[in-house]
Amino acid sequence: AVPFTNKAAQEMRSRLEERMGGRKAVKNMQIATFHSISHELLKQQGESFVLADEGEVMEIVREAAEELGIKGNVGKLRQAISERRTHMDKDHDLADEGSFSSSELDQAVKIYEERLAAMNAVDFDDLLLRALELSGRQSKRFSYLLVDEFQDISPLQYQLIQAWSKGGREVFIIGDPNQAIYGFRGAKFGSFHQFCEEQKAEIIRLDQNYRSTPEILTLSQQVLGGNGDTLKPVKGPGFPVRLVQA
Repeated sequence: AVPFTNKAAQEMRSRLEERMGGRKAVKNMQIATFHSISHELLKQQGESFVLADEGEVMEIVREAAEELGIKGNVGKLRQAISERRTHMDKDHDLADEGSFSSSELDQAVKIYEERLAAMNAVDFDDLLLRALELSGRQSKRFSYLLVDEFQDISPLQYQLIQAWSKGGREVFIIGDPNQAIYGFRGAKFGSFHQFCEEQKAEIIRLDQNYRSTPEILTLSQQVLGGNGDTLKPVKGPGFPVRLVQA
């Protein structure tokens, strides 16, 4: 099971332990984020490395920028390096194209990877990239794979789902395309459609809403332009609401 955050993973494990009779019943289940599962799979293969923290990563990016004379926001450069390394820049316009030339990015990536290698370190992108490479070399797959918050996965994580579920019995994804908020990190709105087409998936729609009043749900359809699924409110009428355009 692949939740979106470590906190969600812990909550899922706790609930399963409670329902299934304790830790022993779920000890063989892997319940963790993409990065945690990737880290564990790599360690099982005997790979030795340290995981660079965000401070170390940003310091390397600053050094690369200074060495190359690149001006601009270091955070944007860090994002651009990530996109180039995970090949998201081919499909997404996530970085400020006017900030860095292709040549500058290639050189920045080279310096970035050399500095990490000198530290025997990897970043979070490396965990996923190495896990994907590993999946191509070994036959181990997950028989049953569940992925939560599917609307927020990146193209690289989508490839991992394909690799980990290949030859398995079932893959189950959960999410809501209309709640996708991580496009700036590479999440693709079309991932749901792509998955359903590739997997010939059965779609189960949960159309009852337990949180919002009818007024809010009606207004949400206007925000979504009528593209979202119509949700049926469980709650009764509430306060009037209005849509304000800024």
